Amino acid sequence: MRVTITGAAGFIASRLAERLIADGHRVRVVDHQPPSLPWRQRVWDSAAERMTLDLTDPQAADLAVEHSDWVFHLAATVGGVGFLGKRDYRPFFDNMRMSLNILDACEREHVDRMFYAGSSCSYPTHMQMHHTWRPLCEHHIEYGHPDLVYGREKLATLRLCERAPFDARVGIFNTIFGPGLKLTGERMKYPAAITTRAIDAIAAGEPLEVWGDGSQVRGYLHVDDCVDKVLRIMTEPYDGPVNVTANQVASCDQVARMVLDILGHPDHPITHVAGLTGPMHREVSNAKWEQTYGPDPQRTTREAFEDFVGWVVENRCTSPL
Repeated sequence: MRVTITGAAGFIASRLAERLIADGHRVRVVDHQPPSLPWRQRVWDSAAERMTLDLTDPQAADLAVEHSDWVFHLAATVGGVGFLGKRDYRPFFDNMRMSLNILDACEREHVDRMFYAGSSCSYPTHMQMHHTWRPLCEHHIEYGHPDLVYGREKLATLRLCERAPFDARVGIFNTIFGPGLKLTGERMKYPAAITTRAIDAIAAGEPLEVWGDGSQVRGYLHVDDCVDKVLRIMTEPYDGPVNVTANQVASCDQVARMVLDILGHPDHPITHVAGLTGPMHREVSNAKWEQTYGPDPQRTTREAFEDFVGWVVENRCTSPL
């Protein structure tokens, strides 16, 4: 099968490309620039076709998807809560423009099927601010304002996919992490930030800093489990946008303590500092997934973090623990 993956220099898309290439598909990887990280570069170089394109240009989007059977649209500017909280216009303006161009190109080029990477930021913020709220189900998207402009942009594209005149499928991603995640810069997500901070804090003999009071709750899905779910969404019967999330949740403090334990320092001190926290309780339901696709085997939160922390130590840590 001829497959195009946008955002293919990125974290999740690189992993998806690796899987599809291994499965024997003819994969075209597309991004605005080739990847800089060695592992992602190896995947990029192994693809049948490599295109460096600015997808905010409609003609570039046409080139990206032409002659493709399936398109996986994962291209987006995104980062952790610190990155998203400081930006409110240009990144998400460009994300929306890329998505509109890809949808339009898929229709014109008669693409058989498209996958769009949605986000749990599409869910109403007011339903995520208190720990008594129940898990977020797909129908809750109707009930209020999404999180930041990023969430509004993701919601708008989700709705367009629902109405597209071709087979456009949506997985609503919720905190995907694992080996290959970016470990530096302001676009780091919490698993990478807390793991690298923990390594540095241990080496320096200083407390590990956690933003806020540490009670913020999230689900953490290993990237390989995410890829499994994306491929099932594309290959099995589809019943509308569905959450792609872990079946367990943990607070920021629980994750910090887990990481310290994996590093062999379970009693290392934690301190809380002021900082952007995002929603306080983002627990996303797996009920529709299990109703549609059956049992959901995936790594536990502990297993996923053991794999990730081991990779971070191997690829970043130079100080003895």
